[in-house]
Amino acid sequence: MKSIHKKILAALVLAITLAFSVSYILLLLGYLGLRQENADLTSRNEQLSSLQVELDTVRAENIQNEEAITNLESEKAALESEREEMAAKAEADQAALQEAQKQLSAKQVFTLKAGSILDGDAPADPGLDTFFTAYPIEEGDAVYQRIAGKSFPTEGDVQIKLEDLRYLKLLHYNFAHQVQAGELIVNASIADKILTIFKELYRNEYEIERMVLIDEYWQGDAAGTDSVSIDHNNTSCFNYRVVEGSGELSGHAFGLAIDINPIQNPFISSSGTIYHAESEAYRNRDIDDPHVIKHADNDLCYTLFTQNGFEWGGDKTAPIDYQHFEYVEE
Repeated sequence: MKSIHKKILAALVLAITLAFSVSYILLLLGYLGLRQENADLTSRNEQLSSLQVELDTVRAENIQNEEAITNLESEKAALESEREEMAAKAEADQAALQEAQKQLSAKQVFTLKAGSILDGDAPADPGLDTFFTAYPIEEGDAVYQRIAGKSFPTEGDVQIKLEDLRYLKLLHYNFAHQVQAGELIVNASIADKILTIFKELYRNEYEIERMVLIDEYWQGDAAGTDSVSIDHNNTSCFNYRVVEGSGELSGHAFGLAIDINPIQNPFISSSGTIYHAESEAYRNRDIDDPHVIKHADNDLCYTLFTQNGFEWGGDKTAPIDYQHFEYVEE
């Protein structure tokens, strides 16, 4: 009996021992697993920390880059503003230089003697306006000294004032097809029209033999001077005189009439008289000569003047004045 009890007790002790052993092994395995998990977690934390450091570094770099970009954009804006200011200043300086050059050229053109032949290339656009300029006439100035007591009377009941006139400098092609300086005195009210017309004639190389103030041929009286000016085939405008054969003031007396190439475009009296022998050949208006003015759309001189408010003396019946254009529009 005791032997059986011992065996049972021994078996029970063995079972308990096995149970404890199993539990211990299980605990040990759990502990080892927990340690591994902790190790893995520590590794993950270390990786996460490393990534966080990298992220913070990248963010810091991005902030620096953004600041650098902002600074660059600010510098770019400042440079663009500076460039615009410099461009505006350069443009203003260029405009000032051009204006100074224009004024200098205008002075040079003003002092260029009428009748002078221009050397070199013919002036062309742009800049052509410099050679087609109107100037006021003041008592005592160089132009006044040339006309006072001649084409512009200084005594008597003169019905035109000095301030109502303008002195024009312009260019034209002469009969040798050379570019030549010309001059006219016209009424201030038509100065711009005359400059426009003669600029277009010049652009089209229309030939005018001579264009100087009628005072260059002064004979002591307006009528005699006009006759000598015609003998020289001189294109002119202002001359304080009466209409031929009457006591009425001519359109020339007010600077509103202009005579173009008078030899090729003669005045023919009511009786049919031509007063200048060289003009007799031009009684025939069908003559083949480019300087003959005709009532035709393809005649540039006729078209330009009539389109700008001038009447042509060649459209009259008697007397006929082929050289004469007179402004009639108000």
